[in-house]
Amino acid sequence: MTTEAALSIAVDAGERLAHVRSKGTPSHRGADREEVGDRIIREQRTGDGRRNFSTRTIDGNDDRQPVARPTFYPYRAIFRITMRMNGVLVGGTAFLVGRRTLLTAGHCLHERGVDAEELRVFDVSGQEYPFREASSLSGWVHDQDDAFDLACIQLAQDAGQSLGFFGTRVIGGQKILGTYAIAGFPQDVGDGGTLYDDTGNVREQGKLLNYSIDTERGQSGSPLFFINQGRAFVVGVHIQGATAANRYNKALRFRPDVIEQIRKWIQAGDSA
Repeated sequence: MTTEAALSIAVDAGERLAHVRSKGTPSHRGADREEVGDRIIREQRTGDGRRNFSTRTIDGNDDRQPVARPTFYPYRAIFRITMRMNGVLVGGTAFLVGRRTLLTAGHCLHERGVDAEELRVFDVSGQEYPFREASSLSGWVHDQDDAFDLACIQLAQDAGQSLGFFGTRVIGGQKILGTYAIAGFPQDVGDGGTLYDDTGNVREQGKLLNYSIDTERGQSGSPLFFINQGRAFVVGVHIQGATAANRYNKALRFRPDVIEQIRKWIQAGDSA
């Protein structure tokens, strides 16, 4: 499979978006072409990079709702992950960007010098998938830099061929205009294994993206995405809730260097 094909979405022409609410279908202006970069990841320290976790990630009313048809594309390409961190069982979210390649937040696999243990991966139907390897970017592992809070999980079997997978986009400036969605597996509602989503607008803040889209614990690693002509494209990965210094929830923004790293992961997954 070529890199270009890997960053496209395997979706039937007649398949429609599964979950549309009054807030509108995720959409985006100027989404007809994919932007990619030719740089590699540059992992440099920016300040002390320390995280300030917050549980206050609901902005006003909680607008999250369970996805009505989670087995429809693109929701079926979103996975639930569980792991033990310092002996505590916690949950997160991941999503397919290739036939075997999942992305999630780096801190779901590594946090403050501690590696996650007993990692398990489930699709929306609850089926468990074995994986070959999982790793966070070194810029997160060594520097705790939010700009590199990203990780990859390589499945041991093909999943994207049947489930479909997300494409990727670099956004910024005027291209950021539009409505985006976040879908993941929160731990504060439902049973922890139910997929919820919410939509809203996004603003750029350097290497991160800010938004008031509602999230909670368990949704770290969720895709921030939009829909264009029946295809879903991720522009960032949800990594953090609101803090005293920044009242918005935040995603690591897909930049050209990040896209290049994702391409390498996809190629490695497809060639396994």
